[in-house]
Amino acid sequence: MRKKRLITCAIILMIAVTVSWSFAFHGFGAARSKIRGKGYYYFMLGHMNYRNGLLDTAAEYYLKALKFEDREPTIYTELASVYLKKGEFEKAEGYLETALELDPGNKRATELLAGIYSATGKRDEAVALYKELINNYPDEEEAFLQLSTLFAEDKNFEEAERTLGELVEKNPGYFLGYFYLGRTLAAQKKYDEALENYRKAMEIHPSFDSAIIDSAWILDLQGKSDEAAQMYMKAIKLNPSNRLVRERLGQIYILKKEYEKAVDQYETLKSFDMNNVTLRTKLGLLYFESGEIDKAIDEFNFVLTLKPDDFRARMFLGGAYQEKGMIQQAEAEFSKVPEDSEYYRDAIFHLAFLFSKRDEADKAIQSLTKLREKYPEDVEVMLFLGEVYYDNKMHREAEEVLKEAISRVPDNDRAHFLLGVVYDKLGEFELLEKQMKRAIELNPDDATALNYLGYTYADRNVKLDEAETMIKKALDIKPDDGYFIDSLAWVYYRQGKMKAALLELERAIKFVPDDPVVLEHMGDVLRALSRDEEAIQFYERALKNNHENPEVVQNKMKEIGK
Repeated sequence: MRKKRLITCAIILMIAVTVSWSFAFHGFGAARSKIRGKGYYYFMLGHMNYRNGLLDTAAEYYLKALKFEDREPTIYTELASVYLKKGEFEKAEGYLETALELDPGNKRATELLAGIYSATGKRDEAVALYKELINNYPDEEEAFLQLSTLFAEDKNFEEAERTLGELVEKNPGYFLGYFYLGRTLAAQKKYDEALENYRKAMEIHPSFDSAIIDSAWILDLQGKSDEAAQMYMKAIKLNPSNRLVRERLGQIYILKKEYEKAVDQYETLKSFDMNNVTLRTKLGLLYFESGEIDKAIDEFNFVLTLKPDDFRARMFLGGAYQEKGMIQQAEAEFSKVPEDSEYYRDAIFHLAFLFSKRDEADKAIQSLTKLREKYPEDVEVMLFLGEVYYDNKMHREAEEVLKEAISRVPDNDRAHFLLGVVYDKLGEFELLEKQMKRAIELNPDDATALNYLGYTYADRNVKLDEAETMIKKALDIKPDDGYFIDSLAWVYYRQGKMKAALLELERAIKFVPDDPVVLEHMGDVLRALSRDEEAIQFYERALKNNHENPEVVQNKMKEIGK
């Protein structure tokens, strides 16, 4: 319905423009030769009042003219144009039909009536009149365009394409013909053909920005973002204030992660509308992504000054403060999100995370427990609470809440993975193995679960072939993960393949140079290769980086003889 109203308005506007220049088409001479005496006098008064915007007075004079010249189609046509401008389509339609009864070939009356039929939903009648216009006036480009538009709106793209093809064949220099043919082809997803027609339109009219913008849109759709960006830049040079083009260009830069270029476009957009909160929010997010956190904070604060209840922006502000390390400010913003907000759940998640990182486990658990009461069936809340319990070594509590999550959503692979990790800490290997296998069964490409179970086998020196297969699959998914590479090295170590283990550990350390366990593993491999002095150096580095079991590492050093 909205589309039809827009089309109707466009047609009315077209008709109004046509009417305002009526005598440029017909000329006073032609009208004067047919209308005489008092009829001509009243006709001219009607015309002058119309031009001055006095529509009711114009209609009165045209009606008076008809009393003297009731067989004159020009008067009926001009009277119809008055009612068109007033939006009284039914009256206009009646006068135009009379004009065509008196003069069946009247071009202007046919054009106006076809426009009315199109605007009022009488599409078959409109199509018939436009075809009649094309037949009687083959050089009338507008009739071709209007007819093709009707076909396209009815999804009859084949007829629309044929009509426009006929138009450009008759008039190969008519750029609008190529442009609308391009749009018709694009609607059928014939993108290369559409681009070719847009190119022809631009050759004829190089500064025709609509063809440039449509070409850019198709290029972007085809994944040719660089070419699309060039087209959009060309459109911006023609019209620097085109907001739509700058928005689209900014989106391309965002997808390419060229945030500085995206910021340039959004800063320009901001200059057009300083108080546009949606725009300022996007700009804040761009600054956040580009690492300019202070500027992001400024944008989000500005948005909240204009719209204090924009809790989405408040969440972003809290996140920016959190990224900046301004924990108290972050906590304050998240705490301002009310319970009835759609962002309340996420706000509590953030608060719980902050509490947990500050070693305030009680606050984190209290917040999540309260959230769980509000959303008793929300599995994500249960999983988060389970993680907080785990992080704070409350393993039985973690087990309980994760088992409940699985009872509600048995196929949640993350829940099975987390429960497996908990069982690892509880020393219950069989239960760990069962949960990890279930997580992998549900999500065969879960690289973390594959690595975890594979490393667990290697650490226990069991099922080493299976461990190797799992870890190699994890590395296929994440080839540059230093921890996964270390896991593979440990499998090789258990298999007695020390040289292979050494090569993998050398690669792992490039990605995680300070991980104490990886450093310990390097010491173990070097020790197995009788390179004791080098082994001691890595053990010392492991201790320096706060190994969780320093006594174990120290004992290994003592065994070497230091």
